[in-house]
Amino acid sequence: MPPRIRPAQPFDAAFAAPLIQEAKGRMGQHLTGTTTDEDAAHVIAVFFASRGNRLSYTNTLLAEGEEERPLGLAVLYPGEAQALDGPFREHRRLLGLDPAPFPPRGG
Repeated sequence: MPPRIRPAQPFDAAFAAPLIQEAKGRMGQHLTGTTTDEDAAHVIAVFFASRGNRLSYTNTLLAEGEEERPLGLAVLYPGEAQALDGPFREHRRLLGLDPAPFPPRGG
């Protein structure tokens, strides 16, 4: 049976967040204001389950296999997504960090 593609839901955060962090690496740590992949994945899970940010379930498609087991995902948002970074800027600001959602080039 071929995989089925469906819109992600908030309850998919536990599956999606570690994969998103694995793909983002250090950029995910910077975005979330954390220093480990595990901590970043926890923060990403919170953002994933909410709306209005680039890593939200509302911007994600999930592939499912047999017995609705998740297989993979695709996070899709417009290339110019400045408004979607607002929640991450605010999160970093609340942590007392530079609110820039992405590290400087080479950083």
